[in-house]
Amino acid sequence: MFEVGKTYRITTGTGDAEGYSSYTVLDYDAPLLKVEGGAGISIFNTHSPSFVSAELHQNDANPQSTIFIDLD
Repeated sequence: MFEVGKTYRITTGTGDAEGYSSYTVLDYDAPLLKVEGGAGISIFNTHSPSFVSAELHQNDANPQSTIFIDLD
């Protein structure tokens, strides 16, 4: 599910107290996710109810993508 070296937007919290930050994956040994972000190294339990979601960061989603713009 997670790729080492990729950056994900991870959302955590419960109910109205949810928030997200970007983290780079250092290791994934299900269910534990070791990441590095602004606050240093963190470990998330991806089976925890407070782990809401993880989305691949836009820059890592498709680095080979091409955008076409119709100028007509």
